[in-house]
Amino acid sequence: MRIRNLTIMAIGTALIFGGCRTTEQKENDYANAYQTAIKAIEEKKKADNDLDDAELLAMQQASYPKFQEVNGEQVRMTGKFVKVSDGQEGIALKKYNAVVAEFRQLFNANSMAKRLRDAGYDGTFVVETKEPIYYVVVATADTAEEALEGVKRLRADEKVVKKEPYPLILNAGNVTAPQPAK
Repeated sequence: MRIRNLTIMAIGTALIFGGCRTTEQKENDYANAYQTAIKAIEEKKKADNDLDDAELLAMQQASYPKFQEVNGEQVRMTGKFVKVSDGQEGIALKKYNAVVAEFRQLFNANSMAKRLRDAGYDGTFVVETKEPIYYVVVATADTAEEALEGVKRLRADEKVVKKEPYPLILNAGNVTAPQPAK
């Protein structure tokens, strides 16, 4: 009987200590799972966008807001593939857009766009990405210099609520800017 109890205790101890892993091992497992998930997401994005590796990398790098110099001034700029949201007919999306905010809900983006139009930002409209994420645009332009004027107006307007990193210039990656006449 005593040998049986010792055997059971030995098996229990082996199970308990055999199942224990160090914190470092757990962190490695989490890191590996995270990297696997990120790789799967990137593969899905690549398949969905029909882009080659260089195009996908360029778009990913452009999608992170960075400071760029426009007319001697540092301004945040980001790049996304966007389209004008439904229900906003007659709006011609251009390459560079002064953006005041982003939303996950279309209702919230449309509400802010309406408030801005009522406050004098007549050209305000909403664009969206494929995810969808909705951006409230107050000015659209063919050049970054023209869009900078919209950003400056937003910066100066104390009545408009802005959260970092906004306002910024959104470079519509799927829109080509007109070429200057030669």
